[in-house]
Amino acid sequence: LANNRFTSLPTSFYNAKSLTYLDLAHNELDGNLPNHAAAEDGIDIQPLLPESLKEIYLDHNRLDGRIPGVVFGDLENLKVLTLNNNNFEGRIPPTFGDLKMLDKLILYRNNFRGVVSDNICDLKMSELETDCAT
Repeated sequence: LANNRFTSLPTSFYNAKSLTYLDLAHNELDGNLPNHAAAEDGIDIQPLLPESLKEIYLDHNRLDGRIPGVVFGDLENLKVLTLNNNNFEGRIPPTFGDLKMLDKLILYRNNFRGVVSDNICDLKMSELETDCAT
């Protein structure tokens, strides 16, 4: 799904229980990342991303706002997360440090402020790229 002109997150993968790879990089996604996906009846909420995901590529879009820590918090098997080249702001969620399987975290070219949380720096990643200003 990369390199298309998607402007919003497709909802078709919300219930894809066995989805392990999601590449929406180089699209025109804009706006904030939602905390949860609304169920079809509009009342119940469910996690935005299936827990089976191991790799997520959302880089080179127009996503902005703060990253809700709960969006990626339940993804225990997540190994790769790329959010670079967007317009995210605020602090990098310290909950990223709970992703013990994370091997690659790419966050540069956003508008993050503050320092990277120790629990993120303590992860044994092969690649951590960010440009935080204090």
